Amino acid sequence: MSSAQGGTNPRQVMDQVRDKSKELKDNVQDKASEVMHSVQHASNDAARAVKQGYDNLRDKASDGWDQGRDMAQQWEQSAEDQIRERPLTAVLLAAGIGLFVGYFCTRR
Repeated sequence: MSSAQGGTNPRQVMDQVRDKSKELKDNVQDKASEVMHSVQHASNDAARAVKQGYDNLRDKASDGWDQGRDMAQQWEQSAEDQIRERPLTAVLLAAGIGLFVGYFCTRR
């Protein structure tokens, strides 16, 4: 079969192959671009979620620290008030605790 008889010309076949190759290349580039966009979007979402989690944890830790500090200040103030109201009781209690600790520290 020759090209004059209606057969396919090798040049036409090469042109079709070239066209299909370009079409395939364009499709692959489009898909790669879509994948990269999806990966970037997912990466941004993950980074946002990590930052939000960090911010929440930092806020909770700060709140806990503030509450602990406030509670310690209240206990300190309460102890000072008790010592001012009953100084003799405070001195006797401190002496008793000192004797108790001393007894157990010297005992072996």
